[in-house]
Amino acid sequence: MPLHEICTALTPIAKQLHYRPLGAHEATRLVTDTLAQALTDQACEVVREARTPGGRLDLLAHRADGRSLAIEIDRGNKTWSITKLARCAEEFWTDALWVRWQGAVTRDIPESVCLIDMTRARVRVRNASAVVHTTLLPRTARTTNDKTSSTRKTMNKI
Repeated sequence: MPLHEICTALTPIAKQLHYRPLGAHEATRLVTDTLAQALTDQACEVVREARTPGGRLDLLAHRADGRSLAIEIDRGNKTWSITKLARCAEEFWTDALWVRWQGAVTRDIPESVCLIDMTRARVRVRNASAVVHTTLLPRTARTTNDKTSSTRKTMNKI
């Protein structure tokens, strides 16, 4: 899935959050669900609250080409989110995406992390080159729906 398609999927949500504020939990869930559905529609295997050696991620999308997209979705400037994403990008060769939906971004963002800024009723992108492989390829057929196997696959892919 090209980065611009991710932004297109999130634009209506950005406008909704700007004009009709929701509680933090509800807004984060709306952004997470929208992004997870957009990635699933592009035949990615999406894991929510994925455990990785770098910490728990909001979303982890696996692609058929063997690459993964690590995603953190935040309301605020969470240093821990940036640290997790940078570690995933630099140590585990995943693409890293930080989605911010409220407030000004006041943290330095490593070159290895792409930012989607959903504030002010629009979607802006910084460090787009951090998402090297922006086209998400169709996933291969899953052999099992077993939860244990899914967790094992998550750890093996990172």
